[in-house]
Amino acid sequence: MSQLRDLPPVSGAIVWIRQIERQLDMYMRRVEDVLGRGWELYAEGQRLQADSASFRRKLDTRPLYDAWYNDISRRDLTVGGRVFLVTRHRATGNAFQLGISFDAQLITLFKEVRELLWLGFQVPHTLVTMARDGKRVYPYAVSLMETTKIYRQASHRLQQHPEVLALAAGYRSDVMLCVRKGMGLKWQYFVTSSAGTGDSHESNRNAAFVREFSGVVSLFQEKVEALIALNDEINAAVRELLVCPYAQDTFSVILDRIQALIDRLNLDNYANLEQWVGELDARLEQALTMRLSRAIHVWVTEFDRAPPAVGDESDTADALLAGGSSRKHLRGQAAASLSAKDGDADEVRPQIRTLVHELRIRNQVMYLDPPLENARASWIQQLHAWLAAICQQRRPQAARYEVVANADADDLEYDNLVLEYDPGHRVAGGSRSLVSSSYKDLLSRLPSNSLFEAYGSIEARTAQAASYVAIWLQYQALWDLQSDYVLQFLGDDLTRWQAMLLEIKRARST
Repeated sequence: MSQLRDLPPVSGAIVWIRQIERQLDMYMRRVEDVLGRGWELYAEGQRLQADSASFRRKLDTRPLYDAWYNDISRRDLTVGGRVFLVTRHRATGNAFQLGISFDAQLITLFKEVRELLWLGFQVPHTLVTMARDGKRVYPYAVSLMETTKIYRQASHRLQQHPEVLALAAGYRSDVMLCVRKGMGLKWQYFVTSSAGTGDSHESNRNAAFVREFSGVVSLFQEKVEALIALNDEINAAVRELLVCPYAQDTFSVILDRIQALIDRLNLDNYANLEQWVGELDARLEQALTMRLSRAIHVWVTEFDRAPPAVGDESDTADALLAGGSSRKHLRGQAAASLSAKDGDADEVRPQIRTLVHELRIRNQVMYLDPPLENARASWIQQLHAWLAAICQQRRPQAARYEVVANADADDLEYDNLVLEYDPGHRVAGGSRSLVSSSYKDLLSRLPSNSLFEAYGSIEARTAQAASYVAIWLQYQALWDLQSDYVLQFLGDDLTRWQAMLLEIKRARST
């Protein structure tokens, strides 16, 4: 109850004792009202009177006050010394810790003196003077102690997120500059300025420092909390890149969200943002490289999963129809992506597109229309379109809203505000150094043989198709062959006719 009503311990105990004494007086008056005057002359009344007097002696508050006075007299309580105090803290490995050099007993002292005077005790003048000095610096002391407590809490919270320490360095530096400014302050300055004996300008300067220090630390805490929240959102977005569907729009939405968070960091004037964005870009490269490697594996698997059926009887029959025109279907990969489930894993896979090539005879000449080179070019184009879901994404920029002077013109331009997508290079950070604006260079950082495996599958499929087409083009000799030449070559020899039929049969079986 004393803490609830902001009562110091000794004064609170005295108030409590006096309340009990008043209750005792009330009970004794009720006894007198019931038994009448002279009740203490009876035997039972004498015993009750003795118990009451004995209990009343227990309620004497003078010994409590004397013990408090002797304890205070032995202590060296003075309002003086430097305001700030730097100590080592064992819990943090003997690290330096900022504190306020103010004895909390002074706060308790001026409250005790105030309450004791109100209760009618005679407090010595020296204690009254000391309490008055403590009361004068009390608002400043409490404000500074709470401010340093907030700063320690914000610093501890920042230490739990070391990846953003560099970003908060600017606001932390402002706090350190303010502390440096106040290292020369002493409590005596606050006492004299509050008493009205000092210079009014000095008084205003001390009060202004306390307000400035409180404002700087409050801003530091606010920025630290905002920074940690933004960093958590960015980390969640980076983790989402590892599990999101493989689609260009999905990656673009996530990276745009990361860029928007970086823009907020830029607008909030966090320090070392360029360096931090570079480290974030390295994490994004690592995540996107994993997705790119997995995408190539999925593309190759899907490309080799359903090879074209060549050499079957239906294809041979089709080759003999329509005057020797035969349609063959060569399967490739498309740039568009569809969601499909392969077993238990939910993985976006490329759509299979059918390429149609026809074997034709024109002017007694057999040829393939369109040529196999078109199929190879289409497969490579589809592979590039599949990889472009990642490779065409923009890298995050640290300073899209920085205004830099154009070296070739007198006006100002927003070099970092990219309004149109540039797949080549961009100007970053106001400098003229050229850096890649997309993730195309991730292809050179893929694990060994990943990209070569994809191109190797294309070349193998092209060679397989070329081998099959070559078999059909061998029949060009049948169209060039004359029946008179065959009759003249074989003549009437049945053995030769039989050998030729066997060769035709074996050719058809292959």
